[in-house]
Amino acid sequence: MSQADGKILSVADIPLRVDEIAYDRETHHVYCASGLGKIAIFSVENARLAPLAEITSASGARSIAVDPRNHSIWIAYMNAEGSFIQNFEFVK
Repeated sequence: MSQADGKILSVADIPLRVDEIAYDRETHHVYCASGLGKIAIFSVENARLAPLAEITSASGARSIAVDPRNHSIWIAYMNAEGSFIQNFEFVK
């Protein structure tokens, strides 16, 4: 979306049940965490979204963050056994 006028610049298909996304300013990657156990990864280039990958995560994991120092992806989730955080490394 354009910050100047709110115009939609690009649209991408993502898995259902995405509540949060994370953006890595240095790599220009967007990470979309789905409660269905998938993380969709896109590159932002020239104001356009380009799909890079879809990786499997834990079912129910909708909270996501990126560590800007090492570009690792972190999710948080819970299930009947407890609460967890999990780290992912994505290499393009």
